[in-house]
Amino acid sequence: MTRPHLLPRLFALVALLGLPLGSPAQETAPAEITPATPAEVDYWRQLQARIAAFRSANSSLPTQIIDMSIPQLNEAMDRIEDFLDDRDQDEIADFGADLQDYHENLIGLFEAALPSLREAASFQEQANRINPMARMMAGAKAINLMGRVEDYKPALAKLHEQINARIVARGGPRIFFFQSLNLTDNSYVKGRRSDLTPQQRDEHFVAESRGIDPGLGTMAELHFVPLRQDGRSNAEINAIRDKLLELLQEFADSVQQLSNVQIKAELAKDPPPNADPLITARLGFALRQELVRRNRDSDAAFRLIDWKASFARWLGEARSTSAELACTDLAVSYDGARYAFSPDQHAVMVRSTENDEIVAQHEFEGEVRGLAFDFQDRLMAFTTQGLFRWDLIGGGQPYLRDNTTSPNITGAIATALERDRFFQAWAHIPGFSRGSLDSKLNAFGSSNITAVGMSRDGLFAAFGFSGIDNLGNGEKPKHGIGLVIMPESETVSEGLMVKSYQQAFIGPVTDIAFSDDASHFAFCLDTGEVLAFAREDEAKTRIQLTLDSQPYHFVTFLPGAEPLLLAAARNGVIRIWNYETKDLQQRFEVPTGPAGVAVGVESGVLFSVAIGAEEIHRWDLASGHHLATVVGTDPVIDADAWAATLAAEQELQPVIESLRRLYDFEGEEREAFARKLLAEEGDRIDRLGRRNTVVGSVTSQIADRIRDLNKADKQTEAVKIGETAIAEGFASKSVYYGTISGLLTLNRIKDANTLLEDGLQLYPTSSDLRFLYQWQRMQSARNAGNLEATLKAVDELDLVDPKNRPHTSQRIDAYTQIAQQKIAAGQQKAGLDLFVKALDQCRTKEQQLKLLPSIFSVAYQAKDWKLTVGVANMWMQVDPAKKNDAQFLEWARYAYSQANK
Repeated sequence: MTRPHLLPRLFALVALLGLPLGSPAQETAPAEITPATPAEVDYWRQLQARIAAFRSANSSLPTQIIDMSIPQLNEAMDRIEDFLDDRDQDEIADFGADLQDYHENLIGLFEAALPSLREAASFQEQANRINPMARMMAGAKAINLMGRVEDYKPALAKLHEQINARIVARGGPRIFFFQSLNLTDNSYVKGRRSDLTPQQRDEHFVAESRGIDPGLGTMAELHFVPLRQDGRSNAEINAIRDKLLELLQEFADSVQQLSNVQIKAELAKDPPPNADPLITARLGFALRQELVRRNRDSDAAFRLIDWKASFARWLGEARSTSAELACTDLAVSYDGARYAFSPDQHAVMVRSTENDEIVAQHEFEGEVRGLAFDFQDRLMAFTTQGLFRWDLIGGGQPYLRDNTTSPNITGAIATALERDRFFQAWAHIPGFSRGSLDSKLNAFGSSNITAVGMSRDGLFAAFGFSGIDNLGNGEKPKHGIGLVIMPESETVSEGLMVKSYQQAFIGPVTDIAFSDDASHFAFCLDTGEVLAFAREDEAKTRIQLTLDSQPYHFVTFLPGAEPLLLAAARNGVIRIWNYETKDLQQRFEVPTGPAGVAVGVESGVLFSVAIGAEEIHRWDLASGHHLATVVGTDPVIDADAWAATLAAEQELQPVIESLRRLYDFEGEEREAFARKLLAEEGDRIDRLGRRNTVVGSVTSQIADRIRDLNKADKQTEAVKIGETAIAEGFASKSVYYGTISGLLTLNRIKDANTLLEDGLQLYPTSSDLRFLYQWQRMQSARNAGNLEATLKAVDELDLVDPKNRPHTSQRIDAYTQIAQQKIAAGQQKAGLDLFVKALDQCRTKEQQLKLLPSIFSVAYQAKDWKLTVGVANMWMQVDPAKKNDAQFLEWARYAYSQANK
């Protein structure tokens, strides 16, 4: 029986909500494709190879342009000039219009990168000069100018796909769009569809929303589109959407008390007369969502996740995911006879490990996200259109094992060798299948499972969780591993035990592997780390094997008596360690594509496939020697350079273990160890590029102490600690911010300004320090009575802190404080004018009530009777209680009598 209070409560909650979702709107019929000419195919191959070589040469550059040294900037600019000189020699007059447009846009993109690099060089050249504002502007300008590179990418990506279609129609390769130049530009394509008008984008968004749920279409049309048309920012609209999701979660438990019959009965009812269509739509969505969840919770979750993707497309925040979500699995069958990979997201190719001949291939409708062979050497293919199983030995076509579909499927999958078990991840939910029994796990509230792994015996599994909860719970970003202990039984639905590993991981987990005996498991991160753990080690002592700037996306234990672990970085660097001694034993480089490289190991041979490009190779694991080119061109190998790089990395390997020990300590103990480490290993830490990591262990503690002292009104002590830390070289944005804040509170304005200028020299893009800088400009100008300069500084605050734009309180304060200065100087008319302008800035009743008494008093004293009467009327409208204030009414009547004379 329905509880009487339930549905009214739902209506009350739903009245606060508003949502849209995402599935494709109407698609036009594809145009007929004209195959490329043989000359176009050859040119396309050569051009994409040249772009790949350019990207590869930049792969070791810092991830922030202002961190690049002048030599690095000069080398990058030289590479751009060389690339552009080569393009001047391209003979493309007889090629199709799409290739000519691509060529023109490609030149524009490369030319757009040059001003940013030049500005970054200017930033570095001003490092020791005494103009912090100029350096701050140069650093910010260098970053902003790189945005011009992004402006070319949507059109280039669209042309790339058109040309790809013609190349493939001729029998040529499908090569991924390169996404990034590796010059600190984005590694994805972002932006609105340039072929749609704003109105068409709104209509497209409403149609996508309605395609998920009819109520969502109503909400998109009546709530969110008007918000956009009203000038709300993307951040504001996303915040309103996320608030909706939080409230939906809040009353989900109440909805669960209804039976399916009751929910369907509520949905069948006509809405009450004069019902708000938004409330009706929101409640309808909430009830339908619960029915979907009861049928399969992953489908319900994907409705919300897909809707976020639709929102991103509408707001121009969508990313092209061809590189980000491309399958980087190279699956090797358990019998060692075959290896499988996806060269272009839709096709799956299976080759013989003996002679590399193609033994099977299949084109899937959905995008391929994950591949693995199961215990009977059937190939599991996880796609956005479902999970498929393919019996390669028995013959036949892939068949659907699980029909969960979404363009946002993670698709990570791992299998067991000894039994019919596999572990997979759709997006926010890891799933475990044994025979016909399926189980799902709670992934610590996170809704993004990035990787999974399973032991050969199927008794252990692990999943990587990462990011902010897509379901709108306001969860902070976190990254880690969940180790799952599986039940022995194949039929009994037992609970699964999960142990969490969250040890200051700063990026997502990209791959997971177990040793053959499951005594150890390892994983790699998108932030340049490869780690291993002994599974039974309750202390969870991390075995840190590397720390660098390159994303890793493959890790595996090598068979044999020696405990060896192999990892592959996105830039094609292969490393092999003894994970017990932590010694780096081998390092070599394989060709990589726009989406990285997929590698697999069998019988001492490493197979490498450049994802999104035409490169397949064989390598000898022991020596790193190139054995054969299966597809593509022979790589250029500098054996001497490889040997020198290996020796240099081996020398630094002990420092990695020292850095790992940072995580053995907390608080002041970590700070003390970090200081000791810098004193003893500073040079090698610098060569490893991890000084900031160690210094950060010191500055974070110092910043916390400064913050706590400021909160306790002990600014003198806080400033002393901060100034000492900065003098010792333990500076950070937070240390500067806390110290400057303390100085301002102590009214040591000159010292605060000097320290602020020093801080901006070091951290020119720090929004906190830039905010302080503009805040100081605002206060100085306001105290000097310079209204124009004060408002200009507030405008700058809008740029630095757009979330709180338009900083109404600061604008009101500017007018009122300068108005008071004018009145104190006897300039009542000028002061009154400023008070009235301050009143125009007010956005809330509270702000008006703070100003009205002052304006009324000053106007009365100045005998500006019309203004006095107008203010009195406004005051009574804002605060009806003033009608009962006898003294106020007496003054108001007198002003009224004088105004009419």
